[in-house]
Amino acid sequence: MSVDAARLPEAGRWRSLYDFYVTTMRTAVAAQLQYRVTNYFYMLGMIAEPVVYLVVWTTIAEEQGGAINGITTGEFAAYYIVWTLVRNMNIVFGAPFWEHRIREGRLAGDLLKLDTLFDSRTHPLLGHARATPTILEAGVSRNVTPPVARAVLDVRSTPDWTHEELAEELRRALTSDVIVTSRRMVPCETPVGSRLLETAARLRPEAKHYGSPTCSDWVFFREYDAFKCGPGQSRRSHTADEYVDIPEVSAARGFYADLTRAYFGGR
Repeated sequence: MSVDAARLPEAGRWRSLYDFYVTTMRTAVAAQLQYRVTNYFYMLGMIAEPVVYLVVWTTIAEEQGGAINGITTGEFAAYYIVWTLVRNMNIVFGAPFWEHRIREGRLAGDLLKLDTLFDSRTHPLLGHARATPTILEAGVSRNVTPPVARAVLDVRSTPDWTHEELAEELRRALTSDVIVTSRRMVPCETPVGSRLLETAARLRPEAKHYGSPTCSDWVFFREYDAFKCGPGQSRRSHTADEYVDIPEVSAARGFYADLTRAYFGGR
């Protein structure tokens, strides 16, 4: 059986362009806010350079009677104000600073190192910590050397590593600049002799016990007796077609209720 869906109204060309650029601007601002300290120093550098130029030329102009070849100190100030605005709207990171890394394949080499980078420590359940590139960005056009190549790494840590140790290991092994964007997801571990886990195992003896590479909201309860369980299969998580079946949700709801009664009832 097929059903004809009503066609949604389409916005006009100019309205669509306006919405596109507004959304792009908001996304760009949100992305830049993730790197506040970097932007502060970058802004300081962009402002300091024209200020130095302005001080030098106005000083020389004042020593020569207030002008150089007819250009007054006020005109110098106006020039460098406009120059700064135009420069900030048009500048990009210079290719010479990144070209050698891209031509020599340094980013690619860094990515190849990730597979075994944290193999020096093995957790009995979680195995090794892992760093997986989830976003790769480079290039602005064909036949143009990319000015910047960037990789975003998704790091799955284990209790064997602190965030500081992971960051230091990345900086030691890689030639690329390493910027840590989040330290919130701290690895969690169910305590040895957990009464909660023992109760759950008694209710579901057929359930499989394993270490999960994700912890989610567990980070807020990491000081307490806790473990992670839920409906569906863990391998579906964070995939393009992630889903949970209704019967799985119903079964989980029943298990949560039984676990709560058994744990707090002392059974």
